Formats: sequence, structure tokens, C-alpha cells
Amino acid sequence: MNDYNIEFLRKQFLCCAPLNNFKWPLEQNNVEIDNDVYNAYCKNVVSPDEQSLMHYRHFLLNNQSENNLLSIKESTSIISQGTTGLYIWKAAFYLAEWCIANKQEFEGKNVLELGSGVGLTGLTIINFCAPKIYYFSDENPIVLKTLQENVRLNLLHKQKTFLWKEILVNNRIQFESIDLDLVIAADILYDISTFQSLVSGLRNLICTTVNYVLIATTVRNESTILEFFNILDKYELSYVEESIFIPHMFIQCEDTPIRILKILNKNK
Repeated sequence: MNDYNIEFLRKQFLCCAPLNNFKWPLEQNNVEIDNDVYNAYCKNVVSPDEQSLMHYRHFLLNNQSENNLLSIKESTSIISQGTTGLYIWKAAFYLAEWCIANKQEFEGKNVLELGSGVGLTGLTIINFCAPKIYYFSDENPIVLKTLQENVRLNLLHKQKTFLWKEILVNNRIQFESIDLDLVIAADILYDISTFQSLVSGLRNLICTTVNYVLIATTVRNESTILEFFNILDKYELSYVEESIFIPHMFIQCEDTPIRILKILNKNK
């Protein structure tokens, strides 16, 4: 970079984007990069400030309300602070769009979301679908803290009532402690080792509490989703694939393979 004015570059460009997003095409051409720039980049990667890993995303909602802006605090990285729950995964956007298009399924209902993450789907349902009670849930304390912040940020002005409580006893969720009509989840089908206990829990819910469970999932590997279907069959559960709505509220830049599954009791 000897042919360039380094100070000029620093002043004009380095302030425009986070260093951890900085592209390094010069390396591929064996061009030396300024040491000060490299040192700043490495320092940012090795010991990033916790707050610098988070940002806010704002979505304009077409729900005719006084405040039609949804603001979500999330991580800038897929994995942050040892969890993937601080990042909004693509299936959450598609599930939110499905819920808007099928809001009659949620009106006046008690809804539980498994693994709510930072709350995008749930906050969308509350804004558009008028559920009676909406239960957010997650198992990671850091994710729950961010989720609480997002719920308060978006709902406090609407005078909603919030209740935070522990429903995990002896490492088991006490579903009988909450009254449910519907259970939903987004992007929870990625670890095959969890499928057995997950499907066992879904069967318990479907046989005793709810008519169906709705799951939106990103298809990363066909064999993973096929294994989930096999375990559903073993527990006498079936599934119906729901229509995918092209996002118009949460527009996505890339085409991601998403499936929305309605899990049902095979014997009903």
C-alpha cells in the first residue's frame, strides 16, 4: 500500500464500516497491508467488546398501529457468547410471515414459542395476531436477558403485562403449569442428537394439550430433516407441509430453503 496515502484512507474509509467486516483483497495479490490497520483488526477479533457484537435491526410493520416500528437487538455474529440464540435465523422471518397470513390461528389463543431467541417471531405475532397470552421461552440466560430487553423495548408503551418465571423443574419443562392452545418454533431442527427428546415432548403436548405444533426450519441437510421425519413416525406423529409465503414484511437478500411443518397426531 505504499502508493496510497495511508492517513487519507484511514480518515475516509475505515470509519465507515466495522473493522471485523473489512475485506482484505490486497492479501491475495501479495500486497502489504499497513501494520496499524492489521493490529486494530486483530485486536478487535481477539478481544471484542461485548456491546460491539450487538446491534439493532429495525423493521417497518404494516399493521396500522400508532407505533409500527419493530426494533430488535441481536448479535452481529452467528455464534456469540457461546450461543447461536442471539442471532435472528432465516426461519424466524418466514414463520413470522406465515403467522401474519394466518393470524386467525392465534387470535385469542395462548401460544408458547420454543426457543424464542431474541423475539422477532413472537413480537410480530403480538403486533399482528392478537393472542390472548404469548409465552416466550429459551434456556440460555444471556439470550433471555436480550429477549427481555426486546420485549420491553417494543411492548412497554402498549401497557402489556409481563411475567417472567422459571418453568424448568428437574431439567424438565412443566407444561402443565401453563395453559396452551398452540406451540410454535423456528430453526430448532439442526442437532440430530436432540430429536428423540424433542419429539417425545412434542408428542406429549399434542396428545394432551394442543392440536398441533408448528415448526419452521432451514433445510441445511436433507438427511437431517429425514431423520426428524423418521423419529416423528416412531412416535406416531405425522406432518403437513405448509405453504411458504414470499416475505414482504421481512425481505431477505438470499434465497434460503425453508420448510414450515405442522406436526400432528397420526391417529386423529
